Amino acid sequence: MRQFSAEKELLPTSESLSQESKRLRTRYKIINEIVQTEKVFLSDMHVLEDYYGNLTNECSVLTARHKQTIFGRMKNILSFGDGFYKEIVTAAGEYATLDESKVIDARFDELLDWDADTTLGETFWSSVRE
Repeated sequence: MRQFSAEKELLPTSESLSQESKRLRTRYKIINEIVQTEKVFLSDMHVLEDYYGNLTNECSVLTARHKQTIFGRMKNILSFGDGFYKEIVTAAGEYATLDESKVIDARFDELLDWDADTTLGETFWSSVRE
């Protein structure tokens, strides 16, 4: 609740609750998109390493330097990506497992509980600092 003076608290209006519910539903969509995008990226990177990386030995056109340039850091990328994905799924809390229809139909208190369970911002910052 917002306080406009030290002595008086105002109750939220139906309009402010509606706006906050909309914001929380939008936040769910953004968090879900981040998690799904990372999942697809990792899947693509694993295909790149497993399929194309292994085929480079059969390609006589690629020199060892080309292979190193293209695939040299792949294991580092995948190691970081796999760990990061696990962290963001955990940080997304229930948002990572909720169906969108459930979020659309959720009560305001449910939205607040689910949102309070997320720590995605902190997870991003901790991954940048490492």
